[in-house]
Amino acid sequence: MHILAKSKKVKLLLEKLVQEMLRAQVDQCSVIALLCEVCRVAREERMLCQMCDISTAAGGEGECNICSRLRCWDTSVPTSEH
Repeated sequence: MHILAKSKKVKLLLEKLVQEMLRAQVDQCSVIALLCEVCRVAREERMLCQMCDISTAAGGEGECNICSRLRCWDTSVPTSEH
């Protein structure tokens, strides 16, 4: 099972995102807000770390530094509740 599919929060957000994108008149602000929320939840639930571990195990080269660039480990990163 894909890492993102394990999260009920992410699945719900992605469903909302798809619904918004399929509307006749897409609200770009809603799309961006939903994308940001998916990213926030993925960081909060440490999904990026899990994806990095999978890519490394699959023979990926080098070490992933996404977490350090996004400050995933920093609990002071503000989060929003929707």
